[in-house]
Amino acid sequence: MQVIKEIPLQQIAIPEERLTSQLTEEEFTALTESIRAEGLICPILLTTSGPGFILVSGLNRLRAAQAIGWKTIPSIIIHADSARASILNITENLARGKTNPIHEAYAIVQLGNVSHMSLEEISGHLKRPVSWLNSRLLLLDLPDGLQEVIQNGQLSMAAAKELSVIQDPHILEYLVNQAIESGASVKTIHAWLGKMDQNALNAALMMPSQATPRLTPEELNPTIDCFACGAANQPHELRPELLCENCRGALHSPILQPAPGTGPG
Repeated sequence: MQVIKEIPLQQIAIPEERLTSQLTEEEFTALTESIRAEGLICPILLTTSGPGFILVSGLNRLRAAQAIGWKTIPSIIIHADSARASILNITENLARGKTNPIHEAYAIVQLGNVSHMSLEEISGHLKRPVSWLNSRLLLLDLPDGLQEVIQNGQLSMAAAKELSVIQDPHILEYLVNQAIESGASVKTIHAWLGKMDQNALNAALMMPSQATPRLTPEELNPTIDCFACGAANQPHELRPELLCENCRGALHSPILQPAPGTGPG
């Protein structure tokens, strides 16, 4: 039988790499108000560390209690080493389905460091295939800017990986901003990259600055053909389905025909 104890908040340490569910400001406010009105229905999970305690799971609940002004918080104390504590933390938060892929990647690395387990062993403990683990770990090889937009929820993992083939940081930043502003899907980004003349782009970027001024992202300005009429548009002017606004409105009309060489078939 688990015993619930009131533990002083000041005695609880929070590990840096502890995984937690990512809540919006509105969701955190709702959690705080719920705990204020109803109390803490689900205690947080702690393990002992000398005279104090280390948080295993329940970071959002702990922060909500701090925001309310509680001095103590209902807790369940378990006896677990660092590896077991990390496994419990990751599995509980993955089950909630609101974790961030970048945070997941760092949590997996931390678990590997403290447990010295192989990916296959970690896979068994977390009930996730090795391919899932690798897909997270590969995110840590992405440029910092791409990791940031994944972490902020501005781009999906797949979209960020699609853009990672762009080596020049200025062009990458430009295309990332275009993708975020237009809500571009992976398919749309793939079309952008396919339309860009990579050879000409690389040549322009490699020109010595004293001979020819380096082209800016705005001057390179890749355009994409509208799927329906074939007109060239800047990426931010297209919706993810590669249709311009005029063509979207005209799709209900049988008069409009796709431009030669565009559209299905």
